[in-house]
Amino acid sequence: MGLIERIAALFKSKNIDMAGTWRGEYSYSAQYPEAVKDKSVQFIAEIQTGENGYFNGIIKESEEGVPEVSTIKGEIKGNRLSFVKTYQNRYQMIETSEIIITSQTPQYITYTGVFLSSEKIFVGQWKISSSYISANGQKVNHVSLGNWKMMKC
Repeated sequence: MGLIERIAALFKSKNIDMAGTWRGEYSYSAQYPEAVKDKSVQFIAEIQTGENGYFNGIIKESEEGVPEVSTIKGEIKGNRLSFVKTYQNRYQMIETSEIIITSQTPQYITYTGVFLSSEKIFVGQWKISSSYISANGQKVNHVSLGNWKMMKC
């Protein structure tokens, strides 16, 4: 099998069954306060599948994470997946690593990743994009990033 065929095989559907319980963790990147930089938060995802690779579910985080059950909606294509995790409130981590509610409006976190069939695990990156007006009236766009992984229970 040539190089082109091997690369194409990576993107073919592996018939990954998303339905069921998944155990995972996410970590904060170096841009976060020292108290949580590179810290991991464990989670359990309960996922139901729909048609054409779409899925939805809920995520419950360990006590180090956000104290709210979030919903997820996403899609899997081949060995790649993406989903949006939605909290009903907006949260911010302050310097003490405490997580506080800043607004009672939804917060969306985008997850993208790939399934590593040799390890039977999804790995990827999460991203929060937000905008706000600074004290001097300038619009500021901010992006927070981190890594995640999960495997089926």
